[in-house]
Amino acid sequence: MRRAQAEHDAFTAILRAEGALVHDFRELLVESLDYPEARALVLEETVGPLAVGVSTSEVLTDYLSGLPSAELAEVLIAGITRTELRERLSPADAEVLFSTTFLSTLEGQFVITPLPNHLFTRDTTAWLYGGKHVNTMALGPRRREAVNYEAIYRYHPAFKDRGILWSEQHGASPATVEGGDFQVVGNRSLVMGLSRRSSAAGVERLAARLFADGVADRVIGVHMPDQAFYTELEAVMHLDTLMTKVAPDTYLRFPGFNDVTTVEIEPGAAHGSSKDAVEAGGGRRASLHVTVHDGSEMDHVLARAAGIDSFRIISPDMSDEAEALRELARDSCNVVAVAPSRVIGYAHNARANDALRQAGVEVIETPGVELVRGRGGS
Repeated sequence: MRRAQAEHDAFTAILRAEGALVHDFRELLVESLDYPEARALVLEETVGPLAVGVSTSEVLTDYLSGLPSAELAEVLIAGITRTELRERLSPADAEVLFSTTFLSTLEGQFVITPLPNHLFTRDTTAWLYGGKHVNTMALGPRRREAVNYEAIYRYHPAFKDRGILWSEQHGASPATVEGGDFQVVGNRSLVMGLSRRSSAAGVERLAARLFADGVADRVIGVHMPDQAFYTELEAVMHLDTLMTKVAPDTYLRFPGFNDVTTVEIEPGAAHGSSKDAVEAGGGRRASLHVTVHDGSEMDHVLARAAGIDSFRIISPDMSDEAEALRELARDSCNVVAVAPSRVIGYAHNARANDALRQAGVEVIETPGVELVRGRGGS
């Protein structure tokens, strides 16, 4: 844990030195919970009747509502156990709580489970084209993270009423999108990975939202093949584990990831039918025009979406395939661009960093041995 914290601190220090404003998530959540509306939102989703049942909800909501903001934020992030609740509740409330249906069926010690994957802030939310999107997470253990972000965006003074907020009903849904699959390429276009975590339904729902609000003209879905040798790696779960932009006209891309199917989504009648406009997300969703492109067209489709003639592709050396895959599993193609042709990359990914430097891209190295272990949640 100490090493992970040191790596996190080194990374944020680089961001600050590059002129970025770095927000601390815990601080934002604590400050947001000073507002009654934010408390009501997170408590309803975390311990409301639909989450834990009526009888359990009454006791937990009453207890958590009385906590100072810092203590409530700690419970929301780190969770709380049966033992801790017995120690903190009055004897009468503890007796009621531990006689409820939810507690009688609960396995393990945690009554409210911790959210360790809040570490991966880019997954749960995305900023694009003047708005903030709260993502619908694919895996159950991560869905509560989205509620905490929505509370911050709706009620924290730094974010409230600043730009559009897109969010969906929280909970299990087949229409999922996660931030590692978002790539804002400019020219009113968005590239999205069609991955294990971002489904076709989720990407189309997002596209419809963007089109309805007039902030984008096209969304490009990029297939991530299930059977390719590189996507069998557990680490390859989002598009940005295989390709990231390092300049307006340049991608860092794993050399095996090419000639894959792309799907171009634009506003318009869906496949020529005017009957496909449906009610979704609380309002009428515009129909979509979808074009599926063969893998040979991948680079052309991406360049056209970005409004340029072509992308320059930088790829790590694949002469030693096993080592290239080891680096890919350590996020070698997942860098952060802080300026055109200036990126932050993990120091241990020597092949990718060398390829970038040879192509004229400046690489600021940061340690990341522990930070890459979590893989964005499970």
